Amino acid sequence: MTDVVDVDDEDTWPEPVREFVRRHAKTFGADEEDTGDLEDYGFAAGNYLRGRLLKAYHCTRLLDHEKADIQQDGLRKLDSAMIEKRLAKARACGQLTQEREIGLFDGYNDHDQQFRNDQVSAVVGRRAFDDQPEGFWRLLSTWGGEAIYHWYDDHTPEQHYLRSLGTPSIVVVHLDLNLRGSKDHFFSPALGRTFLRAHLKRDNAHCAVSYACSIPSEHIIEIQQPGDPAYDAHPHLPSK
Repeated sequence: MTDVVDVDDEDTWPEPVREFVRRHAKTFGADEEDTGDLEDYGFAAGNYLRGRLLKAYHCTRLLDHEKADIQQDGLRKLDSAMIEKRLAKARACGQLTQEREIGLFDGYNDHDQQFRNDQVSAVVGRRAFDDQPEGFWRLLSTWGGEAIYHWYDDHTPEQHYLRSLGTPSIVVVHLDLNLRGSKDHFFSPALGRTFLRAHLKRDNAHCAVSYACSIPSEHIIEIQQPGDPAYDAHPHLPSK
């Protein structure tokens, strides 16, 4: 069984990560900027976590069949075919009219999705849900993901309708950083800084990750929704 590294639990950190934080903790000042890629510290996630998986969380809003689909098939990285299939299945189960399906797909195609496509977005470090709950509110309260809902103003009929669909969902996943997609995995702030902040008990010991691969079903650990103790432990997230 592959070991899993959890930023929130130092007992899971492999020795290369422990040695990294010991080496740099004294020089990691309180005013360190949370930008850049830590080239100055020489942190390479693929090397430090080689042979291990990294725990992360994908936030979304799911229809009942989508929850079952993710558990069975995993999370597919974003592309036009995935959006088309998601909308078609929502229409097939009576959640979208054909007109609305076409309109949402056209909205996706009419905007530049280059910085969203070919990746799965997630967060590393569960304390993010308490430190910055506002950053997850729209993801959890509006169906379709940013690629669909981002183009509609808050008070439009489309936004109101998308908020009526689905259930807030935190998908717990394990990421294999040694896999490579069409681009590199990207962490913001850098993953090395996140380990340092967690070790030093600093605020904001979490980071966003753009994971450049699909996530197979065996790496889907759990889907947490309102009513589940793990979800309800974060009272500032959407409850419905």
